[in-house]
Amino acid sequence: GEFYMARKPKVSEPPPLQIKDFTQSEIQSGIAKLQLRIEEVRKLQSDKVHYEDQRIETANSNIRFAILEIFGEHSPEFRDFESRHSNMGWVRAVGCQDWEYQQDFEKDIPQTTSFLGGLIDRLNEKKPI
Repeated sequence: GEFYMARKPKVSEPPPLQIKDFTQSEIQSGIAKLQLRIEEVRKLQSDKVHYEDQRIETANSNIRFAILEIFGEHSPEFRDFESRHSNMGWVRAVGCQDWEYQQDFEKDIPQTTSFLGGLIDRLNEKKPI
């Protein structure tokens, strides 16, 4: 009989990365938005927020929206956020104690603020000389 090759289903490639060109005013407003997000995250720390507090989820979604709005859905910045920084303190291992979750969340705060600070640096670099 005939022998048919089984076709491999096509794996959908993620759309190519897009590097955005910024106007001077987009750079300024982007920096301002990211600074607000940094302040919001620092406030979680200064208020000694509990790891299950709703404000953490709110801060996370505010950060996500800001990066999406500033850099765009297919930007390296947004992909980097989605793959590495999108769950501040949310990793829940089974059998961990309350204080361990709290400690993990508190450790995530400086990582999140330095990531956001890096995005501000990136915008600053795009300013015309």
